[in-house]
Amino acid sequence: MKKTILLTLLAVLLTGCRESLEDRAAREAETYTEQTCPYRMDEFTTLQAVKFDKATHTFTNEYTLRGDADRELSEAEKENIRAALEKSLQNDTKQRVYREAGYSYRYVYYSESAPKTIIFEATFN
Repeated sequence: MKKTILLTLLAVLLTGCRESLEDRAAREAETYTEQTCPYRMDEFTTLQAVKFDKATHTFTNEYTLRGDADRELSEAEKENIRAALEKSLQNDTKQRVYREAGYSYRYVYYSESAPKTIIFEATFN
């Protein structure tokens, strides 16, 4: 009898402590933002926040562009940025479990001089 109760309790504890992939994604995004952001990536780009939307399963990386990059981009520049982001995402082993689960990634670049102005935006499914 004691063995049955112990096994049942152990099973409940092990299954009750598991975090869903959605909860893990939300926690990791929030923790990364709290510990790292704002993060100056180079002289023109600052990562402001990483967010996760459970409803759409989408990670959103929000950046601010300043200096020479704080301007309207040509279509060729947008395509180059899009290709670089896609390649970086494909090579990021930390995101593999989320990619395999079908999560999306959205990148939004805002103007520093006009904070509500989106300079570039891309979403990868």
